[in-house]
Amino acid sequence: MPVKVAVLNAFGRGDSLAVGLAKNQFDVHHFDFTSQLGNWSLEDIQGPFGYLRHDPMDQLLIEQFHYSDPIHYLPRGFCFWGSKGPMEAKNPLFLEWMGKTTEKSFIGREELRDNYPAMWPLLLLTTWHSVYEWNWKETSFPNNFKKWAAEFGFFHPTRKGWDRRIDWFIESGVTDYRSFQLLDFATEGKNILSLELEGPERGLMGFDEVIWCLSVEQAKYLNSDLATKLFSKGTPEPDSCWIRYRIEMEESEELRYRPRHMLMVRDEFDHWSQGNFLIVQRTPLQGFWDVWCKVPQHQRFSKNYITEIQQQIMEHIHRKLPSTKVLTVILPPESQYSFQELGPSPYGTFKNANNIKSPWSNLHFHGPESRYSFGLNDLHEQNGLLIKKLVSRREERIRKERPTKQ
Repeated sequence: MPVKVAVLNAFGRGDSLAVGLAKNQFDVHHFDFTSQLGNWSLEDIQGPFGYLRHDPMDQLLIEQFHYSDPIHYLPRGFCFWGSKGPMEAKNPLFLEWMGKTTEKSFIGREELRDNYPAMWPLLLLTTWHSVYEWNWKETSFPNNFKKWAAEFGFFHPTRKGWDRRIDWFIESGVTDYRSFQLLDFATEGKNILSLELEGPERGLMGFDEVIWCLSVEQAKYLNSDLATKLFSKGTPEPDSCWIRYRIEMEESEELRYRPRHMLMVRDEFDHWSQGNFLIVQRTPLQGFWDVWCKVPQHQRFSKNYITEIQQQIMEHIHRKLPSTKVLTVILPPESQYSFQELGPSPYGTFKNANNIKSPWSNLHFHGPESRYSFGLNDLHEQNGLLIKKLVSRREERIRKERPTKQ
């Protein structure tokens, strides 16, 4: 009898995990909480973090791209636009600059400030380390910089592409649930035995393994009592989160040839947040760009603060693109809704990203607190590790159940 797995998911984070488990002969039941977690647009769900292409891609990732919106690649790679101008990761100078620093240890900002600009190659290292550790939640900096010198891809999400996930589940044998409520769960010893669900029918559904792909904050938003039981060994709270502005800019000559996705930093020595650090991505609408920035969690719904950040964004863009006019600015949804209406941010970040310990042996936390970053590469890697773990647990269970020879 196949091992029965519950994947509790939202915003598509556990989609490929559910399919990957089904392809490994698990009986997978996917519970999608997206509609219960606030009023989010597809752009806010998708995010700007993208994918770095490395060949060959495995079959699961190829399938995921097939059952989603088209991915748009930047042929010259990732674009970082700091105080010294734009730099693209597939530029030969990128590897030359980064190669100069591979045998040097990471140095502090104070040392850089004292020796600037003579230590510009090390400042370059610092900025990239900042992007992946301080701002995209990486926990270590790779020595092989060639992994960044790849085509970078991002998505323009559509309802049609979002709904194709259901076709992927059906064709892969995943049972998908959408009209339900999670009320509680039953335990025995060190295991969760069943989930108590309310939907078209109410009752207990038994599982051998349970995977929780939501954040702690999302769990509290859904059911605070249940969250207390789930995270009895500690509940890290996000200290900041990403919010999205949409701006309209005239199609100037200086903008026309810029990449469709850019990381912009005004001052490498300032905090990598708010208006100083922007992720700017062109949308399918002529002249419109999405601008993402990271803000303190406690300021997320402050309209005065959101307006202040808007001014910082406009000043930053004017400094980078002085001949380009910003025509309109659409504020983030946080300016229009309350927390109860909008829900937790899909992209909360944490000062200390570490794995949350599960109180039960068959409950696996797979939310943002347990992953390296929001990028698709890291999500896919973490999914693969969890699939291997569950396959190993299944083999161990079979071995224990096999009668011993006398």
